Amino acid sequence: MRVRNICDIDLLKYHGALVNLADTRNKIQHYEVNEEAEVLIATIISAFSAIEHLVYHALNERFENFESIIAPEQITTLHEDKEAYIKRKKDISDDICSQNLSKVSFSYSANKNISIPCPKCAETFLIQTQNDAVKCYYCGTQYQNLQEIYLKDKNCIISDTMERELGKRKTILKELLECPEINAF
Repeated sequence: MRVRNICDIDLLKYHGALVNLADTRNKIQHYEVNEEAEVLIATIISAFSAIEHLVYHALNERFENFESIIAPEQITTLHEDKEAYIKRKKDISDDICSQNLSKVSFSYSANKNISIPCPKCAETFLIQTQNDAVKCYYCGTQYQNLQEIYLKDKNCIISDTMERELGKRKTILKELLECPEINAF
């Protein structure tokens, strides 16, 4: 594809999805559609995940910057589709793994972590980037540092998530709440 060759953008595993979308588009434009609906839906879902990857990671942009092309309501509709949502989350998890990235997390015990959610989208795909910046791989929001994610958490997404997750680990929560120095008095 031209974007990979001309712009020197690594499309990773998304190359195939975009080629498939281009092939399907050409069939629709120049011939007749003889694909099953399920095949077309799978093509659209894969392509949308690839397009989100391009917008957020290759271009370092946000969909809000393209409102003249795609309306926020259309993005919301695509995000509400369960299959697209599951596919996108799996793709992001795979990307994080394949690139050896680490999620921003709270370590509550040796080798035990809870991923911290993004204050904008509540997904747990925050990655610490260069210069201590933090980026959400799901919604593309970028933060200057870890402190900013807490300052932007006006809806208490982080604290609610941490309280819920620590509550599932009652023995750890008890240890965190009981300070040996204070209980010694």
